[in-house]
Amino acid sequence: MKKQFRKVMIGLGVLAVLIFAAACEDPVTPEPTPTPKPAPAPTIRSVAFGAGRYAAVGSGGAIFSSSDGGSTWSRRESATTSYLWTVIYAKNLFVAMGDYGIIRTSRDGEQWTRRSYDGDAYLFSVVYAANRFVAVGGRGDIVTSTDGAVWNKAVSNTKQNLRFVVYGGGNFVAVGHDETIVTSTDRGLTWKVTHQRKPLTKKPQNYLRDIIYASDQFIAVGPNGVVLTSKDGTKWRRSIEGPTNTDGSKNDLYSTAYKPRGNYVVTGNRGTVLNSSDAVSWTSAAIFPYLLDVIYAEGKFVAVGGNNERNEREGMIFTSPDGSGSSWADSSPIGIGELWAVIHAGNKFVAVGAKGSIVTSTDGLTWTKSQFR
Repeated sequence: MKKQFRKVMIGLGVLAVLIFAAACEDPVTPEPTPTPKPAPAPTIRSVAFGAGRYAAVGSGGAIFSSSDGGSTWSRRESATTSYLWTVIYAKNLFVAMGDYGIIRTSRDGEQWTRRSYDGDAYLFSVVYAANRFVAVGGRGDIVTSTDGAVWNKAVSNTKQNLRFVVYGGGNFVAVGHDETIVTSTDRGLTWKVTHQRKPLTKKPQNYLRDIIYASDQFIAVGPNGVVLTSKDGTKWRRSIEGPTNTDGSKNDLYSTAYKPRGNYVVTGNRGTVLNSSDAVSWTSAAIFPYLLDVIYAEGKFVAVGGNNERNEREGMIFTSPDGSGSSWADSSPIGIGELWAVIHAGNKFVAVGAKGSIVTSTDGLTWTKSQFR
């Protein structure tokens, strides 16, 4: 009995020693849970205004809307992570489009509905005219709709990627790679190739980048300083190309705008600015950044783009206050990403771009960065 008691006491003593030793050890600190990195801000590629609010779309399926004049924006559910390239407002409806044939529509810019067509090509541009939506995209896909809900493919007669579409003079005209131009004279139902040229280079972005209809003619601009004009969208004339650089190259042209009863302005790479009263003879100037989009509104031209010196991709805005397109003022706000598009709607200029950048202005000269909720 005494031996058993002694064994118990020894066991308890050993246990006490172990407990005391454990208490004296430094406590084990759990490794902190790493803080997840925030997702990069999306690139915003297009913005539209309607029903008293703005809607903007971009990379990663991003859709934002603003109902307070563009001061604050809220992200909306798009049910996609595909790149959205364009958005317009027409027929009381926002229509957004992007990669893999993604189509979304909304009455208010907040709740978005899935739409589709019988295809999956990237859709880059959409316009509404002649009581019809017409959208163009990769592999020559053209889709049309009368209500924004049901979409049908049209025969484009080309397999070239189509990047932009406009309407004017009773015709739809779309432009794309290898200077391809297709025209429809029957409200977008049938199309004919009206211009094409073998690529001057093998660059993957060798395509006509913009087209407008102004002063009773179409004007298309693109790589290597090309400017094409047409009165009816079927016969095209090549204007004097942009200026030649010291190395013999010509700058790519990105966008064009028109001052009513005035002049045309074309902007491009390396700060190229072309000015013309007839879209045939052009004078040139140079501004420091590259300018991706230009519009005319409220008596002035506003051009947006970026400055990729040192690869910083800083957003830039230049304004021609007198509407001449020959004298420009740098009105860039600080700390924004490169800007891809600018509109004037809802009594404001709104520009959008990389790093989730949205800036607004009432006069095109002083700009305010928008906030996100």
